[in-house]
Amino acid sequence: MKKRGIIFTVLYVLCMLVYAQSPDVLTAENKNTISINASLVPDKKQLSIEQIITYKNTSADTLKTIYLNDWMESYSVKTSPLAKRFAEEFKSDFHFAKNEDRGYTVITSMTQNGQDVTFDRLPEQIDVIKV
Repeated sequence: MKKRGIIFTVLYVLCMLVYAQSPDVLTAENKNTISINASLVPDKKQLSIEQIITYKNTSADTLKTIYLNDWMESYSVKTSPLAKRFAEEFKSDFHFAKNEDRGYTVITSMTQNGQDVTFDRLPEQIDVIKV
């Protein structure tokens, strides 16, 4: 189960990188980018990721909040929306997996322009981060 989570995360990151590089996204007036530095730590069964997201707000409104999707955290508990979906599909591997075999995320810091920012997970959606 852990191997599947790591593979899923790596594939997700690669898809996001490809999307970020598409010509429709990278125009002169609208340059949004995601830069990811990932390293696998096999002896600890960890994937260490440093991610930089550059977002240009093209609306007339000032953004006070953004939401980020953290798929790996979906695997952390048996009551997440993903776990409930697995149960609906009668997939019991996830439910019976040991805690250490399921994925999770530890965010050590989040900054904006070099300044620490506060972030929270939504109460009913632990895989969504409110910044």
